[in-house]
Amino acid sequence: THMLKLNKKVLVTRVLVLLAIAFLPIGLVYSKATNLKKSKNVVKTSKKIKYTASKRSISENHANSTGKIKNANVKKHSKAVVSAATLPTEKSDVSNNEIGAANAPSGGGVYITPKVIRVLIDEKNTNKSQTLTIKAKESFVLESPGGSKVTALFNDKNVDVIAKNGKLYLRCSDKKFRHIRYDDLEVYASHGNLELNGKSYQGSVNIRIDPLTWNVLIVNRIDLDDYIYSVLKSESVPTWPLEMQKVQAIASRSYALHHMKQVRLKNPRSFYDIRNTRQNQVYDGVHAFKHLRDAVDQTRGVILTYKGDIVLAMFDICCGGIIPSKMRKNKKCMPYLRRDKPCNFCKNTAFYRSQLVYKKEHLLNIAKASPNLKKRFEGFGNKLNDIQITDRDAAGVVQKVRFAGRKYVNLSGLEVLALFGDKVKSCSFSIKQDGDKLIFAFKGWGHFNGLCQWGARSLVSQGWDYRKILSFYYPGTNLSRLK
Repeated sequence: THMLKLNKKVLVTRVLVLLAIAFLPIGLVYSKATNLKKSKNVVKTSKKIKYTASKRSISENHANSTGKIKNANVKKHSKAVVSAATLPTEKSDVSNNEIGAANAPSGGGVYITPKVIRVLIDEKNTNKSQTLTIKAKESFVLESPGGSKVTALFNDKNVDVIAKNGKLYLRCSDKKFRHIRYDDLEVYASHGNLELNGKSYQGSVNIRIDPLTWNVLIVNRIDLDDYIYSVLKSESVPTWPLEMQKVQAIASRSYALHHMKQVRLKNPRSFYDIRNTRQNQVYDGVHAFKHLRDAVDQTRGVILTYKGDIVLAMFDICCGGIIPSKMRKNKKCMPYLRRDKPCNFCKNTAFYRSQLVYKKEHLLNIAKASPNLKKRFEGFGNKLNDIQITDRDAAGVVQKVRFAGRKYVNLSGLEVLALFGDKVKSCSFSIKQDGDKLIFAFKGWGHFNGLCQWGARSLVSQGWDYRKILSFYYPGTNLSRLK
């Protein structure tokens, strides 16, 4: 009798569970439709919201590639975020240093869940109307994070987000404009990737108005390794061998996480972790070089650390043989950016030495037209009588250059470099005068700190592995693995 009663209870429970599952989609559709009707937190759509089978793939897609970073992920924590581990099929060479230890230069222990990184794709002024065209293969999930969060599935394959005068508007297939109340919109693709203004992106795209500047910020929330995979195409040469791609993957991952930690420590309210610029790392979204995924997978979670802190793994194209420890600006840098051994491994590349020839009059006109130099050249006259380097550091990096006309104007090495635009990127140069011509001879291409990419490429050809290369360019660092 007791068993009979128990079986009846089990049977009743199962029936109730099946009924709940059967009516759950109806309840969700009703709940979403009611929320959208009553709330002004998200725009309404001209089409009915359907709870389809794609909802399952949406949730899986979010879980796999765009798990959101909450404030809880950025908190003081005693746990290490790197641990001892063994690299795939190789000896154990990964340290157990803690990232953000109390004695770390950045100060304070900050725990970061390094799953998703927020990349500022672009920032635009909204004084003039800005149109962002977003496309998806099937449909979108639009979410209004501000206020009471509301999520809705839209069956349109493309929508326009309009940013104007500090406000966001959505334009769907019915061509009507709808104001997004909190000027903050998260966009996902129900299947595949999002296309934004012609470029394809994984993860989600957050479009919001910065309340301080009224600029519209376009931020891609993307899995960290997917980000590194994309960066390899932009910051490296895709045809380089796998070992070189491993070097770059570890350097780029360390650089990105260093920025992520610093931003969340010093400015926890920031809307992004890193910018899509040459000053940070160039990021162009999805690309077709699938083989670069091997470098990401084979170095998954591996980063450079120094005394338990994530390394600012700077890199440039060609160091030109410049020794970083002799650079004046590096006196206060971390020891791993003050390498005292020369790198001449890049000497056979086109970037090691380069030359530019300018007529004196032409260079003077460029300087006088520069918005940053215009006032300083007032009263200088129309003739450049002389130009001399008056100060350079022990590494050979130019600090000051004197222009002589009706008066003297002193420019820094960086200010002179800016006159050449993108033609050359080196502050290690000499100047030779030949009549009315100026011959500039340059060494290297970049800032000379950290990894010399062409030097590392040469070392790979000589049989060096990524550990040895990273140890040379970032002396005193360890390889660690993220927890």
